Formats: sequence, C-alpha cells, structure tokens
Amino acid sequence: MQIMESRLQQLDSAFAGLNATGVPLVAKIGNNLSAAGQTDDVGIYYYIPVLARWLNLEIYSATHVFYYGLCFGAALVALICFFTWFDSSPRRLLVTAACSIIIALFFSKARSIGDVYLLNICAPLMLIPLVALGMKPGAIAGRGMTAIVIAVGGMVPYFEFARSHSAAPVIVFTLTVLLLNFAAPWWSRLRDGVIFLLVIWLGMQSLFSLVTIRDRYLMANASCYQPVSAVHPLWHSVYIGLAFLPNTHGVPEYSDTVASDFVRSVDPKAYYLSQRYEKILRTEVRRIAIDDPGFIARTLFAKLTKMVSDSKASLLLFAIGLLAGARDRARRHLDVGLVLALGVSMMPGLLVWPASTYYLGLPAICLVTLLLGGVRLMQAGPPWGDEIMAFAQRYYVPDKPLSDSVGARPTHF
Repeated sequence: MQIMESRLQQLDSAFAGLNATGVPLVAKIGNNLSAAGQTDDVGIYYYIPVLARWLNLEIYSATHVFYYGLCFGAALVALICFFTWFDSSPRRLLVTAACSIIIALFFSKARSIGDVYLLNICAPLMLIPLVALGMKPGAIAGRGMTAIVIAVGGMVPYFEFARSHSAAPVIVFTLTVLLLNFAAPWWSRLRDGVIFLLVIWLGMQSLFSLVTIRDRYLMANASCYQPVSAVHPLWHSVYIGLAFLPNTHGVPEYSDTVASDFVRSVDPKAYYLSQRYEKILRTEVRRIAIDDPGFIARTLFAKLTKMVSDSKASLLLFAIGLLAGARDRARRHLDVGLVLALGVSMMPGLLVWPASTYYLGLPAICLVTLLLGGVRLMQAGPPWGDEIMAFAQRYYVPDKPLSDSVGARPTHF
C-alpha cells in the first residue's frame, strides 16, 4: 500500500512526541516540540501513534495495520448488511459471494491509491449500507432505526477527524432517507434526524478537545508556538484550485506557494494556514467570484467535465444500480439519497482540483449503489414479474375444471 513519505515522517514525529510527552498530537523532531500533522487533518496523527503504542509496533507497520484494518472492517460491515437483507440461505450465500468478489476487486484497485484517501472510500462503503439496512422490507422500526442512527452518527466524527468531508456523503444520505421515509411518523423521522446530528456534534467536540489539550501543552512548553488549524485548509485549496483554467487573477498554477505568496503580499505577519491566512484567501476568492462570475462558472464546468470523463465506468455502475432498484418503489427515497450523496462526493473535485484522489467517494458510492440495487432487485423480484404471472394465468390456466373441458368423455358419437 502506498503511503506518502512525508506523511510517514510526520507520523513518526507524532509517535515520538506521544512517547516523550504522553500528550497526543504533539510532534517531536530532535529536541523541538510542535503540532503534529500541520497543514493536514490531524486524525491519523492520533489514531496511528496510539495504535502503534498499544500493539508495540513501529510506525510503518502500525500505518499498514490501520489502513488494512479499516478496509477489512468497511467490507465486513457492508457484507453483513447485505447478508441480512434476506431470510433464505441460498439468497444470502449468493449475495455474500457476489458482494465479496466485487468489493475485493474494488479494494485491489484502491490499494494502489492508499494513504489517508482510503477514508473517502471506506466511509460510504461501511455506513451507507448500514443506514439502508434500517429501510429494508420488514426492517426493525422505531428504536431499532434510532440505534442504527446513533451507531452511524458515532462513527462519522472518526472519519471526519482523519479526513475532512470523507463522511459528508453519508451525512447527506442519512438525513435524506430519514426525512423522506414517509412510511414512518413525522415525529419519529424528526427525532432520529436530531439524534443523528447531536451524536455527530458530540463526537466532533470530544475529538477536537484533544487539539485544545495539545495547544495548551505546547503554549506552555514550546517557545513561540502559535495554534494552527486541525483540519485541512479550505480556502487555501479553493484559491489555488482556480488555476485549473488560465486566468488573469494571479493564480498561475496549482501550488501552495501561490497562495502563501499572495497572503504575504496582503499581510506579511499572517501565519501560514492561520485563521488570518484563511480569511485573506476567503476574501480574495469571494472578490473574484463577484468581479468575474463567468470565470468561476467556466472553471466549475471544466472541472465537472473532466470528472465525468474520468469516471464514466463508475457512473455507468451507478446508473445500473439505480435501474436495478427501480422496481423497489417503496424505497425510492434511497435513490434520492444516493443521488445527493454522489453530488456531495464530487464537491472536493469541483471546488479544489478534479484529481481522482479528491473525489474517491464517487466510485465508492457508485459501488454501493450497484450492490444495493442488486439486493433490492432480488428482494422485489425480476422486472416484469407481475406482468409475466398475469399473462400465464390468463392464457395457460383454464377457467373451468379439467373434467369439464379438455379430456372430458364425449356423450355421443
């Protein structure tokens, strides 16, 4: 599995800082202490060093254990969810075998990408089938759906802490299917939606409290320390993403240096990726959008065109999945949720850069849609099944008993 060398070095310094101070998210390089995972989402700089400490592993081995374990866990949860859609053993075995093969092929390709980008794949693959399970025919209702919502909401912050927006499609999908599930009472849908958001908020507050503890420690023990953002910078990435098309707005290329040079020209004292730094870039992006909306529209369209062109195979699987599930009319809200989740998964590529690593949630959602569509098709029966049965009953089932029609003994010659 591919892991960026620079990220491994940062993980190693975070592991050294944890062993030296006992405080997570503190990096130690030589005798100097600093914040771990600067310019990046900090989640993996907490998870992996703690895992290495628990298992007594080197950071390189712990990194691979973490990512392979995450992939295996996501695949296992998805298989269990699809398995439980059916009551009969033959169908369960068939679905399990088919899903296992497809997911294995998918991860064999995703393995070449590796690194923190796998979180964009694992989040929808693990959590969307779990939410859909609560909507299956004869599914558990009431408290059972609430339990699923709590479980999914509890896992979302752990994905978001390690990779910003990796679980955003899951959040949109869950809220959509909850609010559009008109078979449930309105108060039940509202209750589950509020509980879902509350659990996510509590989880995020709990995890980001680790950042507060780190900042307090470093301000007391490291000279000249200034708190830095614990998430991947948004406006920094959006600003340099404007370089996708040639422009006259001073963004010649997709480079961190372009953004930092611009901020330095506005405020030389603005610390790199600080709140002041991000505010300057946000103001500049808004100015460009107001002064030249045509350029923004052309850039977004060009990025969207490239993403669609590069994702033709995945989008074909998505369309097949929607068609396969079309017979399941009682759960059309699942289709709406999947379409919206797909759109959200494309946002990083649209706002920043249409590189495949920025929107890996798209192929994952397409895969989930295909598998879920196949499961729903098997549950609902083959297309035109009702018409075939009606045709058979009309033309091949006699209206009269057999003794009164075909084969009856003649009464005279």
